[in-house]
Parts: sequence; C-alpha cells; structure tokens
Amino acid sequence: MRGFKYILFILALIVSAGTWGQYNPSNPAEPGAPATPVKQYVLTLQADPMGGGGFNLNATSNHAEGETFWVQANTASNFTFEKWTLDGEVISTSYRFQYTMPSNNVTLIAHYTYTPSSPTEPNEPNIPYKPQPVYSVLWLSSQPSGGGGFNISSGTSYEVGASVRVQANPASNFTFVNWTLDGEVISQNRAFDYVILPGENANRLVAQYLYTPGSPAEPNEPVLP
Repeated sequence: MRGFKYILFILALIVSAGTWGQYNPSNPAEPGAPATPVKQYVLTLQADPMGGGGFNLNATSNHAEGETFWVQANTASNFTFEKWTLDGEVISTSYRFQYTMPSNNVTLIAHYTYTPSSPTEPNEPNIPYKPQPVYSVLWLSSQPSGGGGFNISSGTSYEVGASVRVQANPASNFTFVNWTLDGEVISQNRAFDYVILPGENANRLVAQYLYTPGSPAEPNEPVLP
C-alpha cells in the first residue's frame, strides 16, 4: 500500500513539472509609456474687410477632429456683420454659431459691411429768448389848428415803452394850456417826457392853446437830451 502511494506521488511530480514549463504569462506594459497623440488641425479666422471686426478665438487655433466649439464675430465700430463663409460657401448668417472641427485645416471668413453712422447733429446753442421790439406811431396835433408847433415831427414811430421828449411851441397870439390824450389832461407843461403806448391809435397827443391876441409867441424851450 505504501508503495502505491509512493508511485502516485512520483506521477504527480512529473505532471506538475510538465505544466510548469508550459506557463508563460504576457509581460505587462512598461510603466510611463506615452499615449498615442491626438491629431489636431488648424482653424484660421479672417475678417473681410480687414478691420471689420474681431473674434472670440485667436486668429489661428488648433482643434481635434470632431471637437465642437463656439465661433463668434465681434463687430467693429461703423461695421455690420453679414455672414460666415468657408471656401466661398455661406455656412452661417449668425454672428455666433457652433462649429465642429473636420479632419483638415480650415479658414473661416467673417464678412462685414461698412455702415458709417450719421454724425450727431450738434446741439443748438441755448440762446435766451429776446422778444422782437414793437413800435407805435406818435401823432401830434394842435387845438385850435395853427395854435402852435412841436419840437418833433408828428407820425414818427417809436418803440413801445420808450420815453420821448415832446414840446409845444405856441404861435403868436396863442398861449399854451395843456396836453391831452383821448380828451384827458396828461400834462400842463409845454415840454414833458411821454412814454409810448402800444396800439395803432394809442398815442394821439393834442396840444391845447388859448387864443390871446397881442401875446408874443413864447420862446422855444431848449430840448433836453
């Protein structure tokens, strides 16, 4: 019985040695080996005309095939965005759109139109309002007619509110009495300052005289400035 167990032990050793020689596991990858690089392509952005605007990306940038990103055209002053083209074909009319990078280098062109704005109208100077002057005619007459004359001509226009020096000069055999306006006495002095009133017929002054035969004509008073 012991001999039989010994024989089985010898057979087990022989089988184990055979299988040991056949075990050949694969070697693991060397540590630190670089990964396969992802190929990238060049995206170029241009403005037509130059100076029409800028972009949210650099003029040239690298992108992997299938990468999706936003492309945006920024309009310069006095320009209006029109469209994006690729190889002469319109690919978008929106200033901002999503673009997927193909497996080749591409050039996208943003087209602009020069639209200068009209210059702002200059503000008118703030000139204070000045009303236009209003004029009225001063009429002078004698009662009775021929009773005397005046220092100024009748029928002259003056600005309303102006002060005018009027003077009555009695003729020979007449004595000055007073000045009346619309039948009312406004002065008993031969010479006084009259303020021009508004109205077409508002300034009709009448110098009233009294016939006094034998009275010499009164000397003209000096006209004060």
